[in-house]
Amino acid sequence: MKKIIWIDDSIKRMDFLARNLFPELWKKEWGSSIIFFGDHYKGESSCLHVTTRSLDMLAYEITGYYRKFCEYDDAILDKNEQYGLWPTSLHPVNKSGEEGKNEVLGFIEKNKVEKLWIGLDLLLFLGEERLDGKSMSMILYDELLKLKYNVFLYSTYLNSDDYSTQWKNMYNGYPGHSENIRIFSRGKIADTGDNEQKELIDLLSKTQG
Repeated sequence: MKKIIWIDDSIKRMDFLARNLFPELWKKEWGSSIIFFGDHYKGESSCLHVTTRSLDMLAYEITGYYRKFCEYDDAILDKNEQYGLWPTSLHPVNKSGEEGKNEVLGFIEKNKVEKLWIGLDLLLFLGEERLDGKSMSMILYDELLKLKYNVFLYSTYLNSDDYSTQWKNMYNGYPGHSENIRIFSRGKIADTGDNEQKELIDLLSKTQG
C-alpha cells in the first residue's frame, strides 16, 4: 500500500489540495491521511476552524471527489478500496508543543505502511511568520528524518516575504544541518499543468519502501 500522511493546519487549504491534487495521486494508487495540527489558519480572514463539523464536511467533500474520480461506479469504488484510497482519514490534534508533536508522531507510527511519505506544511502556528526560533515544522522535520521517514515540505507562503528562504536559512544554520532543501508550492502541486506537480509525483513514484 502507498500512502501520504499530510500534516497541515487548514481545512480550507487541504480541501483545495484534495480537489485538485488527490485525483492525480489516486491514479497512481496513493492514498492519503491528514493530520490537522497547528493554528495558523486562525489568522486567515475567512478561516474555517478545525471542528467535528468542519472535519465531517471535509470528509464529505473528499468522498465526493473520490466518487467523481471513480465515475460514480460502485464496482470501481469496491475495487479501489483495497488500495486504501478512500475514505481519506482525518485526525485532529488539539494540543501544541511537545504533547502535540508526540501525538502527531504517534499517529504516523500507528498508521505507517510499506511505502509512506509525509507531507509537512511549513507554517503551522500563529506567530511563526517571524522566525526567531525553531518552528514546529522544523522540529517535526528533524524528528521525522531521524526516524527515517520520507518527508517533503510544502507551503502556501513561498512568495510572502520569502518565508521559505528564511525557513531554509534558519534550519541550515543549526549545527549538523546543511541540506539542499526543496519546498513545494501548494498552488503549483495542485495545478495539473504545472511541472511542480509532476516533480512531486515523480518523487513519490521513486519510493522503494
